Amino acid sequence: MELRVLRYFLAVAREGNITAAANSLHMTQPTLSRQLRDLEEELGQKLLVRGNHRMTLTAEGMFLRKRAEEIVAMADKTEEEFRAMKGDLSGDIYIGGGETDAMNLIAAVCQELQEEHPGIRYHFFSGNAQDVTERLDKGLLDFGLLIQPTDIAKYDYLSLPAKDTWGGDSAAGRTAGGKVPRPGGGPGGRAPDLLPAGSGGAGRVQRTGKVVWSGME
Repeated sequence: MELRVLRYFLAVAREGNITAAANSLHMTQPTLSRQLRDLEEELGQKLLVRGNHRMTLTAEGMFLRKRAEEIVAMADKTEEEFRAMKGDLSGDIYIGGGETDAMNLIAAVCQELQEEHPGIRYHFFSGNAQDVTERLDKGLLDFGLLIQPTDIAKYDYLSLPAKDTWGGDSAAGRTAGGKVPRPGGGPGGRAPDLLPAGSGGAGRVQRTGKVVWSGME
């Protein structure tokens, strides 16, 4: 399986149309169709259902799409890291987290760093704790923003000065005065933690204002 062919497959999965995908890739439709057929033969699985005007993914195609996205993202990230070694501080930083106000703290620090180093680009991924830790473990994220309680024993982490407040409104939860009692914080009332990728303190730690971030040597 070539990385180039995986990019072709992802373009077709994204566009849902062989002609549109071929145009976006700046290649001819017959060439793209042949590449997809070769990929199906190589894997021994049917990946696409070809309709009159639209192509849809089979179950095997959906599985490959997830894996291909991870492989391509890792390849792109590795290339960016090597380019960043050439000189000025630049490159891509991938941050994942859920819907939390603590992300405002991260955004503020990102803005400060980008003003000082315009070559840095940030990419944000939104997901739950399982999604974020899975991507951290695979090296697809540099940092994860999680709300406690979460198992973070294998990560280097920093607790942020922020708490999420959760509330609900139901007839059973109202007091006699018609008010809804609100808990004093998120699950456990704990602050979110910013988790750098990797574990064990083997990395290089650099303080940048409000956030400590760690990168592996």
